[in-house]
Amino acid sequence: MRRSDERIRAADEQVTYRMELAKAGETTFVRDMVRLDKRMGDRKSTLVRFSAPEAVKNVGLLIEDRGEAANDIWSYTPSTRSLRRLAGSQKQNWFMGTDFTYEDFEDYKLPRHDFSLVGTAQPCLAWAACQQVEARPKADEAGASGYARKVYYIEQASLYPVQVDYYGADGRLAKQLKA
Repeated sequence: MRRSDERIRAADEQVTYRMELAKAGETTFVRDMVRLDKRMGDRKSTLVRFSAPEAVKNVGLLIEDRGEAANDIWSYTPSTRSLRRLAGSQKQNWFMGTDFTYEDFEDYKLPRHDFSLVGTAQPCLAWAACQQVEARPKADEAGASGYARKVYYIEQASLYPVQVDYYGADGRLAKQLKA
């Protein structure tokens, strides 16, 4: 996970996403967004800004990660010109009417989770080999996290997480992210 973390953490990065939210295999709505990451010493700033559709255009989310259990999170809504700081305890809240929470936009948080390999590398999605890695929050993170565990599917050649399975406190699969 350290190698994957190093691989996906550029000092400065811009990524364009198309979020297709689906239920029962059918796309319910699409949102386009840009994610900007900036590293400054021991902290990282992430800005997520929606570019489409018009109803959410320019809505933004800023996450200031200092390596603590609760990050500083700011939300901006252009229609009301409101900027609000979210308490770290709110990272389990839903983001912009999606099934994603503010926590889902955070990185691995290596020191705050215990990681273990699950089985052997297997084909996944469009890739020939992915290693499944389970992440369980340590005590200081468990109270802030909305998940009992996450399973990352790390594509072996690029070390990029191509899928994440999120498990709730009840141990059941709550949702999946596929990239």
